[in-house]
Amino acid sequence: MTSIERTAYPRLKRLPSAQELADVYTPTTEDLAFIRATARGPSPTLTLAVLLKVFQRLGYMPCLQGVPFAIVAHVRASLRLPADTALDVTPRTLYRHHEQIRTHRPRARR
Repeated sequence: MTSIERTAYPRLKRLPSAQELADVYTPTTEDLAFIRATARGPSPTLTLAVLLKVFQRLGYMPCLQGVPFAIVAHVRASLRLPADTALDVTPRTLYRHHEQIRTHRPRARR
């Protein structure tokens, strides 16, 4: 069987460049308005933002544990959240965020 690295399936780089982080994973004004209107509190805000940006990149919702730390740290810094803000990975929160993202942006931007 062919390894995932040799297929056409989109996936996240383990070590994205600073340029890629800035171009792809920095929330836009539209993204920020959606995030601020939807999430309450620092941890849900970070979780929603990371899910949104990764969904825009991949076109599907990945497992948050598979998102590289560099992407999470960049999104956290872009939102000006405290460095100790962690992702909220409770099933209820993830389910709600997945539904909100699919409603807000039904198709991915690549």
